[in-house]
Amino acid sequence: MKNLLFAISMLFLFSCSSNTEKKADFSQMTFSLDTVMVDSKDEILNLKSGLWSSDFSTDKKYLYNFSSYDHSIEKIDLDLLEFVGRFPFEKEGPNGIGDYIGLIQYLPAERFYINSNLKNGIFNLQGVKVGDLNFKYEELQGDSLPIQNRLAYGFVFDEKPNQIIGVFRDWFNSETTFGILDVRQKTYLDKAIKEFDFLKNFTTVLNGDQGYPIAIIVPWVWANKENGKIIIGNNASSDLYIYDFASDSLWFETFESRLTANRKTGTYPAEAASKEEFDVLNKTFGEGITFMNPVWDPAKQVYFRFSFLQEFKEEEGKSVNEKAVVYLSILDQDFNLVSETVVDVLDKRPNFHFVKDGKIWIFENIDDEMAFIRLSIDSQE
Repeated sequence: MKNLLFAISMLFLFSCSSNTEKKADFSQMTFSLDTVMVDSKDEILNLKSGLWSSDFSTDKKYLYNFSSYDHSIEKIDLDLLEFVGRFPFEKEGPNGIGDYIGLIQYLPAERFYINSNLKNGIFNLQGVKVGDLNFKYEELQGDSLPIQNRLAYGFVFDEKPNQIIGVFRDWFNSETTFGILDVRQKTYLDKAIKEFDFLKNFTTVLNGDQGYPIAIIVPWVWANKENGKIIIGNNASSDLYIYDFASDSLWFETFESRLTANRKTGTYPAEAASKEEFDVLNKTFGEGITFMNPVWDPAKQVYFRFSFLQEFKEEEGKSVNEKAVVYLSILDQDFNLVSETVVDVLDKRPNFHFVKDGKIWIFENIDDEMAFIRLSIDSQE
């Protein structure tokens, strides 16, 4: 295992609280970075998806990474930093998981909710389907769910195993729906997230000679499950929707940053007049402030959230990502903005990341081997 360690003191912007409960003081911080390598045991691990098709055991001891190379799940021990085993799945048949796999979700006892473009189900690590969650859009009753709105992120809770709580997207029309789908009752209950309707203003299509779209600029909508809640956000604004499964409540949060804009800016026509105009708009969109998903630290009882400003350079007539100014926002458990800072120790946009053992682990591909840059944030108690 390779470790690179250094530290730097940082001054954070701090918002005072009247709460008398003793909490970490984020006004004075020490950052440290180290890099750890995962022993692949001579296996070729799937790194091309950036680990975005992966999930963790409840205690964060194991990482389960889906490999599209051979339709398997790679199990990684994050304590020992080594490959544990590969577990194959079938594409077709009674235990088939489908062809294109977007996300996997870990459930207790090494079960996984897996959704593809055509199939939904719960499977064990031996590849056996233990719960059928397939549905047909045209058979759903209740609130309206346009058939072109496809499941982008789905989550399952053992308390209600027949329900998929999901984010549905029509990418070309930049429409987003969040709701609860019951596959047994064949119903859909919409929970409106109208505050994301503005994302249509940042969508531009480039049509080809035949009039069909060949490229599109569209904000990314993401969702992740943290601390018993489903957090829904997008990369164009700092706004969040939070759904609490226990109370079946959904609410909207806005934030006022003292360091960055709270939303991307610019004017984006519905259709680009030329490829040249499309390329300029695409670069402008990429250069604007970009927001990532909050990740929960159970030890400090806060959410850490990265955002960044991407910098580009011209290389052989094309704009190439060079580096980024990275920011870190800290939210308390009620999603109040506690503090924010520039993270000088990071000079490029963070990849897939999570919190384990009090550190933010950021995935890094180093010479085609799985590695993690670990960011420690030591605060006063």
